Amino acid sequence: MKNRIIRTARHLFFRRGFREVTMDEIAHQLGISKKTLYQHFPAKEVLIEASIEHLRQEIEQYLEKLCQAGKDPVEEFVAIREIARQVLKDIEATPSYQLERYYPEIADRMKQAHMELVVRWMTRNIQRGQQLGLYRSELDPEIAARFFFIGMSGIGNPLLFPSNQYERWKIHEQFLRFFLDVLLTSKGRSHLSKIQSA
Repeated sequence: MKNRIIRTARHLFFRRGFREVTMDEIAHQLGISKKTLYQHFPAKEVLIEASIEHLRQEIEQYLEKLCQAGKDPVEEFVAIREIARQVLKDIEATPSYQLERYYPEIADRMKQAHMELVVRWMTRNIQRGQQLGLYRSELDPEIAARFFFIGMSGIGNPLLFPSNQYERWKIHEQFLRFFLDVLLTSKGRSHLSKIQSA
C-alpha cells in the first residue's frame, strides 16, 4: 500500500504541483480514506519527501543498469538521453519551482541527493572517456560533472525556458548534444559517428 501511495502521489505532485495537490485528492485518487493515508504518511511533507526519494532511487537504478551494460563512455552518454526521457515523461517544470518556494528544506535535500548521484556518475563517465582518449584530457572531471548538473537543473527553470515557448524534451536533447560536443576529442567524434551510423 505504501508504494502505491508514493507512486500515485509522485505522479500527481510532478504533474500538477506540490502546493496544489491535497491529501484529500491523493486519498480520493487511491480510493482510500484520508485516515488510512495519514496512517502511512502523517503529513503531506513526509509524502512529498518520499515521492522525491522514489524518483531519486529510480534514477539511480537507471544509472546502475547503464553502468553494468558494459558500454564505453560515449555510448553511455548517448544512452543517458533515454534515461532522461523516461524520467521526464511525467514531470512538469513548474512543480520543481513550487517545491523550492513552498518546501525549501525538502528542495535543498532533494537537490543535494540528486547532485551527488549525477555528479558521481558523470565524473566516472568523464574519467573513463579521458583514459580511452575519447574525451578531452584538460577538463577536470568533477568540475565538468558539476557543470553538467547545473545545466540539467537549469533546463527546468520556467524563467529561462517558458513552457509555452520551449518543448522541454527538445531542450534536453540540445543540451546533451552540446555537452557531449564539448567533451569529445577527434577520436571521440569519430567514435560517435560510428555509434550513430550503426
